[in-house]
Amino acid sequence: MSGESQYARFGSGKSVRRVEDQSLLTGAGLFADDVSLPDQAYVCFLRSPYPHARLVAAMHGFQPVILLDDVSAFLDAERRAALFAVLERIGAQVFMTGVDASAFAAIGERAERLQVSVDGIVPLG
Repeated sequence: MSGESQYARFGSGKSVRRVEDQSLLTGAGLFADDVSLPDQAYVCFLRSPYPHARLVAAMHGFQPVILLDDVSAFLDAERRAALFAVLERIGAQVFMTGVDASAFAAIGERAERLQVSVDGIVPLG
């Protein structure tokens, strides 16, 4: 009898030949993102920054700084407006980025708008 149990985990402490490597290394691998099925559903999870911002304010006695990157990519106009209202109530200093200036229309004149490029930062009227 060998000293190894028949119930030992496969590959534990041993070299195991990986059969998927060749297809991955040659660009022929198939990933979940490569699959597209009829009537396929998509999901995007967004983690809310509000509870943490409120917690920071309560624990430390100052309003937090929040960075929201590319807001327009994930929220429709109604949800963006709701987001802006909540951020205003929190009183945080918020930096938001986006490539479409119209995504920030719901903010109105309550925010300073800047255009950032390789040439510098220009305030927008």
